[in-house]
Amino acid sequence: MKIVPEFIVKDIVKSVKLFTEVLNMYIDFTDSEDENYKWAQLSKDGECVMLQEREAVLSEIPDIPKELGSSMLIVFKYSKDDALTIYNKIKGVYKLFVEFHQTEYGSVEFGFYDGDNYRILISGE
Repeated sequence: MKIVPEFIVKDIVKSVKLFTEVLNMYIDFTDSEDENYKWAQLSKDGECVMLQEREAVLSEIPDIPKELGSSMLIVFKYSKDDALTIYNKIKGVYKLFVEFHQTEYGSVEFGFYDGDNYRILISGE
C-alpha cells in the first residue's frame, strides 16, 4: 500500500511552483497538456503528492470547505543541506510557524504555511 496525499489548492500554478522550485519535486502528470491544468501529480525520490484546484474538485466532493488548510502536519524529509537551502528560499516569502532549529535528536527542522494554509514541516537528517 502507498499513501498519496492530495492537496486541494486555490491556485494550482502557484502551488506547483512551490512544489517544483522550492521543494524540488517534479511534475509526473497533469490533466491537460497545456498550462490550463487543474490537477497534477508530482514526485521526488519515489514519493508522490497530488494537487487539485478547489473549483475542479467541487463536482466530485461538493462539501470541500471554502477556507483551505488543515490541522494536519505534513512532513517532507530531506538532507540537512537541502533543508537549509529550502529554508533560505522560503524565509520572508512564506509565514513560518516553526523557526529553523536543531532538534534534540540531531536533525534540523522548520515549518511554514503554504499559500493554502497547509502546515508543512521540513526535516533535514
